[in-house]
Amino acid sequence: MSGPKHERGPFYWSADSEYCKHGTEPDWNANGDTWDLWSDRHPASDDGRICLDAFAGEACLTCSSEEVDMIPWDDCRIRVRIRPKGGMVPNPDTDH
Repeated sequence: MSGPKHERGPFYWSADSEYCKHGTEPDWNANGDTWDLWSDRHPASDDGRICLDAFAGEACLTCSSEEVDMIPWDDCRIRVRIRPKGGMVPNPDTDH
């Protein structure tokens, strides 16, 4: 498998989403102190500013970036999944 590595990581909603309760980005020219407080909770990411108080969950960071939406880690389309052979369920407590 080639291409970008798919990794699990925290996903936060964007600062301009309905999940951010802080309101719109203040004008830094009008009120620098207010903007400083706002920007502390809204760091820049590859896709714009995110809200650290709007945690969406654990996501596949690569799939989420490609789809420009949160893709939960369990729904990553590339992640390697190992299934038991023949429908058997592994039991770690079984003596061999």
